[in-house]
Amino acid sequence: MRRKTLRCLVVLCVCGSLAWGGRSAGATVVPVVDIPHTIETILHYIARLKEIAQKAQMISNQVKDARDQYTQIRNQVEQIQRQLQALKKLEHPNWREVASLSGVLDDLLRREGALAYTLADIDGRLRDNFPGAVPFRSLTDLAERNGKVITTLRNGIVAANRAGRLITDQYTLGDIKTTVAGIKGTQEALEVLATIGVFGTEEQLLTRQHLLSLINMQNVTGLAALQERESAAASLVRIAERDSGPAPARPTYTAIPAWWPY
Repeated sequence: MRRKTLRCLVVLCVCGSLAWGGRSAGATVVPVVDIPHTIETILHYIARLKEIAQKAQMISNQVKDARDQYTQIRNQVEQIQRQLQALKKLEHPNWREVASLSGVLDDLLRREGALAYTLADIDGRLRDNFPGAVPFRSLTDLAERNGKVITTLRNGIVAANRAGRLITDQYTLGDIKTTVAGIKGTQEALEVLATIGVFGTEEQLLTRQHLLSLINMQNVTGLAALQERESAAASLVRIAERDSGPAPARPTYTAIPAWWPY
């Protein structure tokens, strides 16, 4: 297309020069026209136009390359921004502290001489309070053992009441839900998942502690009932053995003195 345009320009210039020369031939003054020089000048300008067109094309290519580089750099910046967003951590992780609560529950279970499973010497205490088939020694021992059983049950109920207060946990779950709704990056999602996992694990630990407390209360109650029956049976056996033994020798009395010869 450009070559055809240049050819048309050359033809028009040549025709114009010839027409100008023919018009001047009928005039009084005949100018001198150097056709070869004119053609050379026209070709020179054509070459200049071609050079300018090439430079314009080169500049256009450079602008296009610069635009492509800008787009590439912008994409890289956006990618880095997305990576930074993906690596962004949670500003306020929804952690809670259950170790202190677990310690408080343990203290509640074993206070006031209760027979709690958390005691280090629970095996020895159970043997002392529930020896098995041993007769009742006194009413004081029976009252003391029953008092320990009652204390164990009372402390277990108090610990269950303390562990069952879910107000703080409900607030924590609400915060976790809010955090889930505002997740924007991969790291935040991973940390929220970790928070949920830790929350569930802590709930399992508290549930296990509560179940152990219930089992402890049931076992102590059952041991107390069995011990009472065993002690009653042993006491009855002792009474029966004492009553079924040989009769004691009775003294014989006589009115005859020992020195009497007959």
